Amino acid sequence: AGPLAGFVVAVLILWYGFTHLPPADYIFTIHPEYKKWGLRYAEFAALNLPKGAALVIGDNLLFWFFKTYVADPALIPPAFEIMHYPYLLAGYLALFFTALNLIPIGQLDGGHVLYALIGSKRFRVVAPVLFIAFVFYAGLGTFTAEEFQVGGPAEFFGRSIAFWNLFGSFALYVVFLSLCFSRLTENTLTNWLVTLSVVVGQFALTYFFPLVQGYSGFLVFSFLLGRFLGIYHPETELQEPLDTKRKVLGWLALAVFVLCFSPQPFMVQ
Repeated sequence: AGPLAGFVVAVLILWYGFTHLPPADYIFTIHPEYKKWGLRYAEFAALNLPKGAALVIGDNLLFWFFKTYVADPALIPPAFEIMHYPYLLAGYLALFFTALNLIPIGQLDGGHVLYALIGSKRFRVVAPVLFIAFVFYAGLGTFTAEEFQVGGPAEFFGRSIAFWNLFGSFALYVVFLSLCFSRLTENTLTNWLVTLSVVVGQFALTYFFPLVQGYSGFLVFSFLLGRFLGIYHPETELQEPLDTKRKVLGWLALAVFVLCFSPQPFMVQ
């Protein structure tokens, strides 16, 4: 009930925000320096902003739908200025936190929903697979095979201090992933095998597809899930099958997750 109610409110806020966008020159009241570029400011501002100064909002399916089919295209702000449009930002944040809560893992609301839909036995198989996939995506591109390419042992040991700093950061990354997976099973060796498999898989994918990129911001949430919130779901006393109404609501909640989830919600450029 909570995520569905929050979703309805978010949709209403977004609908109002996208149908009541201020005039295009509204942004000049916040950034008067944009006036010199006129209404084509987005083309020039992105090139003149210092690196790391712009927070870019990434699309999800619902946000994309409103931008494409509801709003007036002439009034839609660029992604790096949406934080100055209160209704759009509020609606987007509502979708973002709804999606996080509906990730179908552990005791998040999405985990409760999936557990109720497929049962305890299947959930204990599906939940760790989903968690491994989530961590795999989160860390994808953090370190790439290209960064560590060397010609042989002599070149490896003769690399610069910057390379060894990178190597140390990579070692810490592997340890971090091992902590995320430390409660995956009761077998420490199995958890380490999963950790190393994820790392090797990430390297292999970036080797063949160098431009592929995950979202490292999800690594923090992966750690919270793996170490504190938990990947699995405790057994419930009541094990009766759901009625049709609850099944429909359950699958609807998971559909809401798909609509709200953004692969890269916040990017600094």
